[in-house]
Amino acid sequence: MLRFRKTAQFLGIRPELLIVLPTLDGYFSDVGVDWYITNGVDGAHSPHSPHYRGCALRIDIQEADEEDFFGYAADLDDILPNEFSATSEVSHITLEYIPHKGVNR
Repeated sequence: MLRFRKTAQFLGIRPELLIVLPTLDGYFSDVGVDWYITNGVDGAHSPHSPHYRGCALRIDIQEADEEDFFGYAADLDDILPNEFSATSEVSHITLEYIPHKGVNR
């Protein structure tokens, strides 16, 4: 089940990220884990992070280890459209929206 950290900020998040949330929730329900969105446009990231442009979400899963995160990220990359990238960051997954050339940004 999807949950949100109470302090996560979403003002300015690209709607494309919100559209894939049901797909992510279905995937995580199938594998039997609760997942959390812990950061939207907030958090400490590199200066050019896609989070600050509203193009990334940080996903956390309690009781998951590094190997789990790599597996989940690989599965998400397989099921999501090409405009999305799921990257394991050791302690979480970063879901990024990367519009193709020619798409409004």
